[in-house]
Amino acid sequence: AEELVGQTPRILQGNGSDRDTLNRIKTELSAGRSCTAELTSHRKDGTHYDAELFITPLFNSAGNRTNFVSIHRDISERKHAERTLRDTSERLQNLLDSVDVIVTDWEMPGMRLAFVSQRAEDILGYPLDDWSRAGFRDTVLLHADDREKTIEFCHRQTEAGHDHDFTYRAMHADGRIVWIHEFVNVTQGESGTSRLVCVMVDITERRALEIHVINASADERRRISQDLHDGVGQELTGLSMIAHALTTSLRRSRVAHGDHLQTAEQLSDGLQHALTEVRSIARGLYPVEIDERGLRSALSELAANITTVDNVHCHFRPGHDADITNAVHATHLYRIAQEATTNAIRHGDASDITVSLSSAGGQVTPVSYTH
Repeated sequence: AEELVGQTPRILQGNGSDRDTLNRIKTELSAGRSCTAELTSHRKDGTHYDAELFITPLFNSAGNRTNFVSIHRDISERKHAERTLRDTSERLQNLLDSVDVIVTDWEMPGMRLAFVSQRAEDILGYPLDDWSRAGFRDTVLLHADDREKTIEFCHRQTEAGHDHDFTYRAMHADGRIVWIHEFVNVTQGESGTSRLVCVMVDITERRALEIHVINASADERRRISQDLHDGVGQELTGLSMIAHALTTSLRRSRVAHGDHLQTAEQLSDGLQHALTEVRSIARGLYPVEIDERGLRSALSELAANITTVDNVHCHFRPGHDADITNAVHATHLYRIAQEATTNAIRHGDASDITVSLSSAGGQVTPVSYTH
């Protein structure tokens, strides 16, 4: 410290000191004003460090400047932390901009937007400023048909403090529908406030691919079912008729054909059983015909088969407001009913089963049963 007595501040300056900052300090002090500045200063051994300077002039009673008082503080650790934070923030921003998702940060209560990533504008088309508008998410972004259930589900999970995810339809700024799967992390604050960090993934292409795969699978099932019915089924029908005719002929014959008659009867019964199995497999592969009454017909047949085979009273109650003309949708509904009735018999010890088909708020009523 004694070495600094009598020296000017220039002793701490070096090649790394910013000239514009030094000129600003000189200007402020020459005008009799205090100033604060950050500079790169140098130690005696030549190493440099970040410093914060506060300098103020002192004046005598005549108003003449006599001295300067300076506080020189090493802020290397703070500057290092700031640089680290800035680099981390830049890397995070680059990462958010490079992945095809929307990241949002919401403060609760009140659903106040704290952050939305740049990709939001690319994926959904709305300017980032729009996301901060009151009610934007609920009234503009969410598809009208998904709005109520999505808001209710998210609110319930958030109130319980549960992380959650869900799928819904969002409206693009140009009017297109975009399928979104959203993951929500809920953080509870000490004061009762919550923070929601959400990651929104555009799954529109995936949904389209899923539908394509489902349709392709349904088409293949229908083809195999048709081949079984029209090919193998017809062959077995023909063979069954021949076997039946042979059995009838042997029965009417006056010559004793006991062993041959028994074999013919077994052959006829076996072919009839095989034909029933093939038809059952064909019906299982693609149970619903592509027409507006196909699902009703299939469900009615399902109920009749359960009554006959499982010895459980099962009846079908059709509705008049639930026409399903899409064969893929009809097949899914049939399989739901098929699985539900099987579970009711195996695990519910059901004695009476009702399969109903009606529309209520866009939903089909479930299978009901009693013990």
